[in-house]
Amino acid sequence: MSSPTESTDITMTRPSWQFYGYSTSEIKRHAELLRFFVSTYLKTRYGNLVLGYLWWLLNPLLWIFVYWLLVSVIFQRGTPQYPVFVACAILPWRSFVISLGQSVTAITGREKLIKQVSFPKYIIPLSIVAANSINMIFSMLVLVIIGMAYKIYPTPYILFAIPIMIIQTILTLGMSYILSVLGVYFIDTKNVLEFILRMWLYLSPSLYDIDRIPSKLLWIFIVNPFVGIFTGYRNSIMYGKPPEPKYIIPSTVISITTLIVGIYIFAKHEKEFAKLV
Repeated sequence: MSSPTESTDITMTRPSWQFYGYSTSEIKRHAELLRFFVSTYLKTRYGNLVLGYLWWLLNPLLWIFVYWLLVSVIFQRGTPQYPVFVACAILPWRSFVISLGQSVTAITGREKLIKQVSFPKYIIPLSIVAANSINMIFSMLVLVIIGMAYKIYPTPYILFAIPIMIIQTILTLGMSYILSVLGVYFIDTKNVLEFILRMWLYLSPSLYDIDRIPSKLLWIFIVNPFVGIFTGYRNSIMYGKPPEPKYIIPSTVISITTLIVGIYIFAKHEKEFAKLV
């Protein structure tokens, strides 16, 4: 017959899911540190500004205004809803670009912290992506409100924007882990990244509809995860319909694969950071 002590020990012992040396119990144990990094980042970025966190609302408004001015007023082109069409891509893309740009120097920019304090380094890129994702959520909420001014009213299908945000966050986090490692070894990573991101945006349906791509070239675009992400946002926010499986499924698979590869690369090199920075 087991003693009460033994019974309690068995009850309190819970399996910890592990992946490349990282475990769920470790993540929970450092949750407070993660929250500290995220709040510090947000305070540093917005807290010292005159308008402070009001920029969470002003940023998307200004971006939408710029595209409205260029397309509808100056060039007088596009449909009346074109600024919202473009914003459904540009606002998420902006969050993606900012996260990647900051991830390149995520490790090298924290030399003293990494050398003097012992903590899991994976929290640094994770906090960057988390903070920018919070900012993007506010941007997309503003977009939905502005869309109503263009007679684009939310439908129940707008809830599909949530899993699409998750897919984008998974992709961003995976690439952030990869770039944070590359930034340690190659000083030119940021310059190369800027060129790649510029080309990536042009090869994504950000300023144009995916239906304008010739069918014989469509297979090339489908391997671009932002095809599914951009069209998914537009379907759920603008057109009141679910994401198209032929676009969103490849985006999901590529995003998850990128995260797995990113965690593997980061875990493999994490112990070397203190010596290299």
